[in-house]
Amino acid sequence: LVVQTHFHPTGKAEEEVSSVGIYFAGAPPAKTWAELQLPYFFGIGAVIEIPAGDPAYALTESITLPVDVEAFSSFAHAHFLAREFRLTATLPSSQTQDLLWVKKWDFAWQTIYNYQDRIALPKGTRLTARIVWDNSAGNPSNQFNPPRAIKWGEASTDEMGSITFDIVPAREADLPALTAALRKHRQMADAARMLSADHALENGVAGLNADEAKLAQAVLGFFDQDKDGKLSAEELEAARVTLRAQGFDTGLRRSSLPIASAR
Repeated sequence: LVVQTHFHPTGKAEEEVSSVGIYFAGAPPAKTWAELQLPYFFGIGAVIEIPAGDPAYALTESITLPVDVEAFSSFAHAHFLAREFRLTATLPSSQTQDLLWVKKWDFAWQTIYNYQDRIALPKGTRLTARIVWDNSAGNPSNQFNPPRAIKWGEASTDEMGSITFDIVPAREADLPALTAALRKHRQMADAARMLSADHALENGVAGLNADEAKLAQAVLGFFDQDKDGKLSAEELEAARVTLRAQGFDTGLRRSSLPIASAR
């Protein structure tokens, strides 16, 4: 069991009062729960870089469900600068449905929202998360005056953000297809992060550390069509178009090459 807590100095001794509760069920679950985060791991791969003074820095990310699912809860998380969270489902019929909409975020009021009834979402439903941060002097929750440029980080004075969506497959037999799609989504998110880097793999893995090189090899496996170990301008453009079509955008803002068909 690993518990991560955030502590910040107050200048005096403080008492830590966190507790952990473990509940035991009388029988195994009939269906297996899956957790979807948009963007995953609280936005670590989304290249969150909020300029000082920006009142509406927005991040969006989408995923299309590969199987029928039932949703039972949702949860938003960010730090002091967040302003709004919205998770929307676009059904195969083109009908839209809000699944979570926090219109006025407060860092001190974070909770899991359990739906009164499970929400059935059919295969082909596109889920889109949108998060907005306010890094202006007009945000009373801003920890800095004057505002500073803020990047992703684990301290509360850094920022992060995601919407967590808890689902079960409508049929337990569909669990492998669901988990495979979630894994592929995370891989594509990593690819979007890698391709937003300054070099964007125009030089392959040259100059990367071991962890970056491992990720780069996976990205090249997806998008290096001529198998020369690097991405040409054409391959990079095709990769970015593909990633945007799959719902990744914010992580591709910071690009070292022009993108002709980005919008």
